[in-house]
Amino acid sequence: ILTATLTIAAPASAHGELVQSAPAANASLDVAPARVELTFNEPLEPSFSTVIVLDSTGARVDGGDGRVDASDRTRLSVSLRTLPAGVYTVSWRVLSTADGHVTAGTFPFAVGSVEAGALSEAATPGTALRISIGEVAARWSGYLAAAALIGGVLFTLAVWRPVARAFKGETAAADLEQNRLGHRLAVLALIAALAGNVLGLLTKAGQVAGVELALPWEAATSSTLLDTRYGVLWLLRLCALLLVMAAIFDQHEWRPGWLALSAALFWPLTISLGSHAATEPQPFLPVLADWLHLIGASAWIGGLMYFVAGLWSLRQLPLPWRTQVTAALI
Repeated sequence: ILTATLTIAAPASAHGELVQSAPAANASLDVAPARVELTFNEPLEPSFSTVIVLDSTGARVDGGDGRVDASDRTRLSVSLRTLPAGVYTVSWRVLSTADGHVTAGTFPFAVGSVEAGALSEAATPGTALRISIGEVAARWSGYLAAAALIGGVLFTLAVWRPVARAFKGETAAADLEQNRLGHRLAVLALIAALAGNVLGLLTKAGQVAGVELALPWEAATSSTLLDTRYGVLWLLRLCALLLVMAAIFDQHEWRPGWLALSAALFWPLTISLGSHAATEPQPFLPVLADWLHLIGASAWIGGLMYFVAGLWSLRQLPLPWRTQVTAALI
C-alpha cells in the first residue's frame, strides 16, 4: 500500500501560481506582442488581481486595462502599446479565490535586436508568497478553538454524559465540576475563535492593500469582506460561531446538544471550502476528505482537553469510584 501510494502520488501546487505566459519568461521576440496573457493554476479575484508591463527605465508600456477573463478566471491579460526594441518586465500580483492568498511575481522578455547581456541582466523570473505572523496566529487560533469546541461537544455527548448516567449519584459533584470546567474551556475557545477570525480578515485585507495589517474601517477590509470568496466564507464562519455560542450556553452553563454539534461541525467545513482541496477540477471528494480530517483531528485533540478536565473533576471522589469512572471514560 505504501509503495502504491508513493507511486501514484501527484505533485500539488499551492496558492495562485503562474503556470503559463505569452510571451514566455525570457523570450526573445522578433515582433512585439499585442497583449501579455498569464494563466494561473487557481481562479483569481478580478478586483484584486493586476498585471503591468515596464520598460528598462521603469515606465509603464501597457494599456492600463489589465483584467481577469470573465469566462476563464485563471487567465489575466493586459494590452500593450507599440513597443520598440528593448527589454520589458511583466509584473503581476493576484489574489486566489480558492485560499485567499496573495502571490506576486515578475519575468522579462525582449523585443527585436537587443544586446546579448541585456535580457540576462533584467529581473529574474520568480514568484513571491509572503505569509505574515498575523495569518499564522489567526490560523492557529482557529484550529485550536475548533478542536476545543468540536472535541468538547463530542466528548460531553458521547463519553461524559453516558458515563455520568451509568454511575448516577456517585458522580453528581464531579458532574457539576465538569460542567464548570467545560464552560470555561468553551468560553476561551469562542474568544480565541472570534479573535482569530477578526485577525485573519484584517491580515488578509492587509495583504490585498500591501500592508501588514489593515484597519477595520479601511476600504481594503470592506472590499475583502464583501467582494471576495474569502469574505463569504468568513461570514459563514462567523455565523457558525454565533450559532455554536447560542447552542451550547443555557443560563450561563455548559449544556451542549446536537444542535451545537451540527454548528461546530459546519465551522471546519468553511475552512475546507477555502483550502487547496477546493481548487481541484472535481472538488467534492478532496473537500470532503479535508473536512473529515479536520473533524477527526478536532475530535481527538479537543476530546483529550475535556478528558483531562474530566479527570480533574473526579479528584474528590473516593479512590474506588474514581478508578471505575476513569476506566469507563477511557
